[in-house]
Amino acid sequence: MTRPRSTARHRLGPIVAVVLMATAGPAALPAHAATGTSSLPVAAPVATVDATAHLLKPGDKVLGLGRTGFLSKDADDYTLIRWTRLADGAVTTFPEEPRTYLSRDSDVAVLQNPDTTTLRDMEAGTDLYSVSVKWDRYAGAVGSHFFVRADLSGHGPLDVYSPGSGGAVRRTVTGLPADASELRVVAGADDEALVSYLTGDGTTAVAQHLAVVDLASATVTSSRRAPAGGSASELAYALSAGYVAWSEYESGVGASVVVLNRSTQKVQRFPMPTPGRVLIGLVGDWVTYSRPEGLLGDEASPLTALTARSLTGTTTRKLLDHTVSGFDTTGETHGFFGGTAAGGEGLYRIVPGTDGVPVATRLATTGEPTQVTLLHHAVPTTVDLDHTSGRLPMAWELSRNNVNMWVTLRNTRTGESITE
Repeated sequence: MTRPRSTARHRLGPIVAVVLMATAGPAALPAHAATGTSSLPVAAPVATVDATAHLLKPGDKVLGLGRTGFLSKDADDYTLIRWTRLADGAVTTFPEEPRTYLSRDSDVAVLQNPDTTTLRDMEAGTDLYSVSVKWDRYAGAVGSHFFVRADLSGHGPLDVYSPGSGGAVRRTVTGLPADASELRVVAGADDEALVSYLTGDGTTAVAQHLAVVDLASATVTSSRRAPAGGSASELAYALSAGYVAWSEYESGVGASVVVLNRSTQKVQRFPMPTPGRVLIGLVGDWVTYSRPEGLLGDEASPLTALTARSLTGTTTRKLLDHTVSGFDTTGETHGFFGGTAAGGEGLYRIVPGTDGVPVATRLATTGEPTQVTLLHHAVPTTVDLDHTSGRLPMAWELSRNNVNMWVTLRNTRTGESITE
């Protein structure tokens, strides 16, 4: 919480009235394209609100969003994982699973015990298969496909388990270099997986690569080298039928969101106005980006809002006022946990509108406001400064950070005022 404090230092006379005004921080503007062209953001549409949106508790953490439901972690009991069905709010709990994930681009839950992993179709309510594999070999999952690394250091080969008539079928992904390490699935869409890996060791230069793997054939269909600046937790990735997107951090250059058109191989680079981690997504012919946890920082950022930028033009659009986390979802959509002043805090799905422009639909809410709300204050209605040695302590507790405040002291007799 922000607790601005101020002390009046000017004498306006014996009696003053205190007027408080609080507003959000500076409006977020879109990043300029590499060419230098840009446009002011188109007015954000009001997010569509599902009247039957199911409540999340304040503090609940959303772990993944599928077509028919979402996975979340309880705010009061971190060992309690819930699957909430969007159609009717029915809840399935996983109180004893040590590790539970939602497979990318699907409604499939990955339930991991130390030596066994089970993939469960949450829409159908049935287990797809179980495999005997230690959880420290886990490299990710897309749909009903489960990826496993060969050893603890993250080296290949990379194997993938898929459903078969007699249980799980294990295949080795072909097309990866023999020295690939730090293998992990970073995005998924339309029966494809995006795999990040490194090549090189202590004697050769280390390089990061991104490879698209066709899940039907377990084969790399394309790969590209990408700068490896920044830690793995800071980098972001997205995959769709038409594009691959990732974030880059180059020393002396800063952060950028990079988008590759898979058909034309054209690369677009969008420099970010400030350094640090960004969340990205692909929705049709648009890329979205924002700085997560923006409202928890001490300073406002132009990247706090979730911005969508056209990949076929220069138009931008603000979709959410802030984001906390993002998720691969089915089809040409993406999910974010965040909020808007109109819809409040909750889980939103970003989808192409009727004109192809992305729109936000709220699926679940915590009941918390996103807009600035005054929770408490320690400010008297009137005060006699002669009795307080000319000083007036004032304190406010607001609902979120990144707020600019203006405080006006006005002499009700003379009309003289001071604004801080």
